[in-house]
Amino acid sequence: YARRYNVPIDKMDEVEFKIRSNDRLHSSLNPRATLHEQGTFEQEAKKAGYKDALEYWKKTNPISTWPVRAKSFLTPADGASAYIVCAPEIAKSFTDKDPIDILGWGWSTTNSPFFSDPLRWTAHEKAFNDAYKMAKITPKEIDYMSTHSCSATMAELATCEQSGYFEKGEAWKGILDGRTLYSGDKPMNTSGSRHAFGHAWTASAGAELYEIVKQFRGEAGKRQVKNDMDVAVLQNEGALFHAAVSVLGRR
Repeated sequence: YARRYNVPIDKMDEVEFKIRSNDRLHSSLNPRATLHEQGTFEQEAKKAGYKDALEYWKKTNPISTWPVRAKSFLTPADGASAYIVCAPEIAKSFTDKDPIDILGWGWSTTNSPFFSDPLRWTAHEKAFNDAYKMAKITPKEIDYMSTHSCSATMAELATCEQSGYFEKGEAWKGILDGRTLYSGDKPMNTSGSRHAFGHAWTASAGAELYEIVKQFRGEAGKRQVKNDMDVAVLQNEGALFHAAVSVLGRR
Protein backbone atom coordinates (compact mmCIF):
# COMPACT_ATOMS: atom_id res chain seq x y z
CA TYR A 1 0.00 0.00 0.00
CA ALA A 2 2.77 2.42 0.95
CA ARG A 3 4.73 1.61 -2.20
CA ARG A 4 1.78 1.93 -4.55
CA TYR A 5 0.47 5.20 -3.15
CA ASN A 6 3.80 6.78 -2.18
CA VAL A 7 3.03 6.89 1.54
CA PRO A 8 6.24 7.54 3.54
CA ILE A 9 7.30 4.80 5.92
CA ASP A 10 6.92 6.97 9.04
CA LYS A 11 3.48 8.03 7.87
CA MET A 12 2.39 4.40 7.56
CA ASP A 13 3.36 3.89 11.20
CA GLU A 14 1.20 6.88 12.08
CA VAL A 15 -1.69 5.49 10.06
CA GLU A 16 -1.46 2.15 11.87
CA PHE A 17 -1.46 4.03 15.17
CA LYS A 18 -4.45 6.13 14.15
CA ILE A 19 -6.51 3.10 13.12
CA ARG A 20 -6.00 1.46 16.51
CA SER A 21 -6.34 4.79 18.30
CA ASN A 22 -9.76 5.16 16.69
CA ASP A 23 -10.67 1.64 17.82
CA ARG A 24 -9.68 2.50 21.38
CA LEU A 25 -11.65 5.75 21.32
CA HIS A 26 -14.75 3.95 20.11
CA SER A 27 -14.11 1.21 22.66
CA SER A 28 -13.95 3.79 25.45
CA LEU A 29 -17.44 4.97 24.40
CA ASN A 30 -18.88 1.44 24.24
CA PRO A 31 -19.75 -0.17 27.61
CA ARG A 32 -19.96 -3.61 25.95
CA ALA A 33 -16.34 -3.51 24.74
CA THR A 34 -13.77 -5.50 26.69
CA LEU A 35 -11.29 -2.60 26.41
CA HIS A 36 -13.87 -0.04 27.57
CA GLU A 37 -12.28 0.52 30.98
CA GLN A 38 -8.78 0.92 29.53
CA GLY A 39 -9.76 4.20 27.91
CA THR A 40 -8.04 5.83 24.96
CA PHE A 41 -4.40 5.60 23.90
CA GLU A 42 -4.08 9.26 24.82
CA GLN A 43 -5.16 8.50 28.39
CA GLU A 44 -2.88 5.47 28.53
CA ALA A 45 0.07 7.53 27.27
CA LYS A 46 -0.52 10.26 29.83
CA LYS A 47 -0.64 7.71 32.63
CA ALA A 48 2.72 6.35 31.42
CA GLY A 49 4.24 9.83 31.49
CA TYR A 50 4.05 10.68 27.77
CA LYS A 51 2.56 13.91 26.47
CA ASP A 52 2.20 12.56 22.94
CA ALA A 53 0.28 9.33 22.27
CA LEU A 54 2.10 8.66 18.99
CA GLU A 55 5.46 8.89 20.76
CA TYR A 56 4.13 6.48 23.39
CA TRP A 57 2.99 4.13 20.59
CA LYS A 58 6.44 4.08 19.03
CA LYS A 59 8.60 3.90 22.14
CA THR A 60 6.70 1.35 24.24
CA ASN A 61 5.20 -0.76 21.50
CA PRO A 62 7.73 -2.99 19.66
CA ILE A 63 7.36 -3.83 16.00
CA SER A 64 6.38 -7.39 15.19
CA THR A 65 6.15 -7.33 11.40
CA TRP A 66 6.31 -3.81 10.07
CA PRO A 67 4.15 -1.76 10.33
CA VAL A 68 2.33 -3.94 12.85
CA ARG A 69 3.27 -3.38 16.49
CA ALA A 70 2.35 -5.32 19.60
CA LYS A 71 -0.67 -3.15 20.39
CA SER A 72 -1.98 -3.69 16.86
CA PHE A 73 -2.82 -7.31 17.58
CA LEU A 74 -6.20 -8.70 18.56
CA THR A 75 -6.96 -11.17 21.30
CA PRO A 76 -9.00 -14.30 20.51
CA ALA A 77 -12.23 -14.27 22.47
CA ASP A 78 -15.19 -16.45 23.28
CA GLY A 79 -18.55 -15.05 22.32
CA ALA A 80 -21.94 -15.61 20.78
CA SER A 81 -24.36 -13.48 18.82
CA ALA A 82 -27.86 -14.01 17.51
CA TYR A 83 -30.16 -12.11 15.21
CA ILE A 84 -33.52 -12.69 13.57
CA VAL A 85 -33.88 -12.63 9.80
CA CYS A 86 -37.47 -12.73 8.59
CA ALA A 87 -40.01 -11.20 6.23
CA PRO A 88 -40.79 -7.52 6.95
CA GLU A 89 -44.41 -8.20 7.93
CA ILE A 90 -43.26 -10.75 10.51
CA ALA A 91 -40.59 -8.46 12.00
CA LYS A 92 -43.18 -6.24 13.65
CA SER A 93 -44.31 -9.17 15.80
CA PHE A 94 -40.84 -9.32 17.40
CA THR A 95 -40.30 -5.65 18.20
CA ASP A 96 -42.10 -2.33 18.31
CA LYS A 97 -38.95 -0.65 16.96
CA ASP A 98 -38.33 -0.06 13.30
CA PRO A 99 -36.91 -3.19 11.65
CA ILE A 100 -33.72 -2.87 9.64
CA ASP A 101 -33.98 -3.97 6.04
CA ILE A 102 -31.53 -6.23 4.23
CA LEU A 103 -31.26 -4.48 0.87
CA GLY A 104 -28.60 -6.63 -0.70
CA TRP A 105 -26.21 -9.49 -0.05
CA GLY A 106 -23.19 -10.94 -1.78
CA TRP A 107 -20.92 -13.89 -1.06
CA SER A 108 -17.92 -15.23 -2.90
CA THR A 109 -15.05 -17.61 -2.40
CA THR A 110 -11.76 -18.42 -4.08
CA ASN A 111 -8.85 -20.79 -3.78
CA SER A 112 -5.57 -20.12 -2.00
CA PRO A 113 -3.52 -18.12 -2.78
CA PHE A 114 -6.49 -15.80 -2.79
CA PHE A 115 -4.92 -12.80 -4.54
CA SER A 116 -2.29 -11.95 -7.11
CA ASP A 117 -2.53 -8.26 -6.28
CA PRO A 118 -2.48 -7.74 -2.47
CA LEU A 119 -4.75 -4.70 -2.79
CA ARG A 120 -7.31 -6.42 -5.02
CA TRP A 121 -9.06 -9.46 -3.60
CA THR A 122 -11.36 -10.97 -6.22
CA ALA A 123 -13.71 -12.60 -3.68
CA HIS A 124 -14.23 -9.21 -2.00
CA GLU A 125 -14.76 -7.54 -5.34
CA LYS A 126 -17.49 -9.95 -6.41
CA ALA A 127 -19.23 -9.90 -3.01
CA PHE A 128 -19.33 -6.09 -2.94
CA ASN A 129 -20.51 -5.82 -6.54
CA ASP A 130 -23.25 -8.45 -6.11
CA ALA A 131 -24.51 -6.86 -2.89
CA TYR A 132 -24.59 -3.38 -4.41
CA LYS A 133 -26.38 -4.66 -7.52
CA MET A 134 -29.07 -6.38 -5.44
CA ALA A 135 -29.49 -3.28 -3.26
CA LYS A 136 -29.48 -0.99 -6.30
CA ILE A 137 -26.97 1.37 -4.74
CA THR A 138 -23.59 2.83 -5.58
CA PRO A 139 -20.71 3.25 -3.09
CA LYS A 140 -21.44 7.00 -2.94
CA GLU A 141 -24.71 6.22 -1.15
CA ILE A 142 -23.04 4.40 1.76
CA ASP A 143 -23.29 6.25 5.10
CA TYR A 144 -21.49 3.71 7.28
CA MET A 145 -18.95 0.95 6.69
CA SER A 146 -18.11 -2.04 8.87
CA THR A 147 -15.07 -4.05 7.80
CA HIS A 148 -13.56 -7.30 9.06
CA SER A 149 -10.97 -5.51 11.18
CA CYS A 150 -8.71 -8.34 12.31
CA SER A 151 -6.01 -6.69 10.19
CA ALA A 152 -5.91 -2.92 10.50
CA THR A 153 -4.04 -2.27 7.26
CA MET A 154 -6.04 -4.72 5.18
CA ALA A 155 -9.50 -3.86 6.53
CA GLU A 156 -9.37 -0.11 6.93
CA LEU A 157 -7.16 0.67 3.94
CA ALA A 158 -7.37 -1.99 1.24
CA THR A 159 -10.88 -3.34 1.92
CA CYS A 160 -12.60 0.00 2.46
CA GLU A 161 -11.07 1.24 -0.79
CA GLN A 162 -12.05 -1.88 -2.68
CA SER A 163 -15.60 -1.36 -1.40
CA GLY A 164 -15.63 2.12 -2.94
CA TYR A 165 -16.17 3.81 0.42
CA PHE A 166 -12.91 5.64 -0.26
CA GLU A 167 -11.22 6.22 -3.58
CA LYS A 168 -8.08 4.15 -4.21
CA GLY A 169 -5.12 5.59 -2.31
CA GLU A 170 -7.27 7.98 -0.24
CA ALA A 171 -8.24 5.98 2.86
CA TRP A 172 -4.98 6.67 4.74
CA LYS A 173 -5.57 10.40 4.40
CA GLY A 174 -9.16 10.10 5.56
CA ILE A 175 -8.09 8.11 8.61
CA LEU A 176 -5.46 10.68 9.61
CA ASP A 177 -8.01 13.47 9.11
CA GLY A 178 -10.50 11.80 11.47
CA ARG A 179 -13.08 11.10 8.79
CA THR A 180 -13.63 7.47 9.91
CA LEU A 181 -14.42 8.38 13.52
CA TYR A 182 -18.02 8.31 14.75
CA SER A 183 -17.88 12.10 14.45
CA GLY A 184 -16.53 12.02 10.87
CA ASP A 185 -18.29 12.05 7.53
CA LYS A 186 -17.27 8.45 6.72
CA PRO A 187 -17.70 6.54 10.00
CA MET A 188 -16.28 3.02 10.25
CA ASN A 189 -16.28 0.30 12.90
CA THR A 190 -17.68 2.54 15.63
CA SER A 191 -18.18 -0.32 18.10
CA GLY A 192 -14.39 -0.46 18.50
CA SER A 193 -14.65 -3.62 16.40
CA ARG A 194 -12.51 -6.70 16.91
CA HIS A 195 -9.75 -4.68 18.54
CA ALA A 196 -12.12 -3.60 21.30
CA PHE A 197 -13.89 -6.92 21.80
CA GLY A 198 -11.30 -9.47 20.85
CA HIS A 199 -12.11 -11.70 17.90
CA ALA A 200 -14.83 -14.25 18.56
CA TRP A 201 -14.72 -15.45 14.98
CA THR A 202 -18.25 -16.03 13.65
CA ALA A 203 -19.82 -14.20 16.59
CA SER A 204 -17.89 -11.04 15.71
CA ALA A 205 -19.99 -10.47 12.60
CA GLY A 206 -23.14 -10.50 14.73
CA ALA A 207 -21.61 -7.94 17.07
CA GLU A 208 -20.97 -5.60 14.13
CA LEU A 209 -24.51 -6.14 12.86
CA TYR A 210 -25.74 -5.19 16.35
CA GLU A 211 -23.68 -1.97 16.15
CA ILE A 212 -25.25 -1.06 12.82
CA VAL A 213 -28.75 -1.58 14.19
CA LYS A 214 -27.98 0.59 17.23
CA GLN A 215 -26.59 3.32 14.98
CA PHE A 216 -29.61 3.20 12.66
CA ARG A 217 -31.95 3.58 15.63
CA GLY A 218 -29.99 6.39 17.29
CA GLU A 219 -29.21 4.19 20.28
CA ALA A 220 -25.39 4.18 20.17
CA GLY A 221 -24.97 6.71 22.98
CA LYS A 222 -21.77 8.73 23.06
CA ARG A 223 -20.48 7.11 19.86
CA GLN A 224 -23.62 7.87 17.83
CA VAL A 225 -22.58 8.85 14.32
CA LYS A 226 -23.15 12.47 13.38
CA ASN A 227 -24.49 11.91 9.86
CA ASP A 228 -27.97 10.63 9.08
CA MET A 229 -27.59 6.95 8.28
CA ASP A 230 -29.77 5.45 5.59
CA VAL A 231 -27.43 2.82 4.10
CA ALA A 232 -24.77 0.74 5.89
CA VAL A 233 -22.48 -1.97 4.57
CA LEU A 234 -21.21 -4.91 6.63
CA GLN A 235 -18.23 -6.88 5.27
CA ASN A 236 -16.80 -10.08 6.71
CA GLU A 237 -14.40 -12.75 5.57
CA GLY A 238 -12.85 -16.05 6.53
CA ALA A 239 -9.92 -18.22 5.56
CA LEU A 240 -9.23 -19.77 3.13
CA PHE A 241 -11.08 -17.92 1.61
CA HIS A 242 -14.59 -16.42 1.51
CA ALA A 243 -16.04 -12.92 1.61
CA ALA A 244 -19.56 -11.82 2.59
CA VAL A 245 -21.13 -8.38 2.19
CA SER A 246 -24.54 -7.20 3.41
CA VAL A 247 -26.18 -3.89 2.54
CA LEU A 248 -28.55 -2.73 5.26
CA GLY A 249 -31.08 0.09 5.19
CA ARG A 250 -33.22 2.09 7.58
CA ARG A 251 -36.92 2.46 6.79
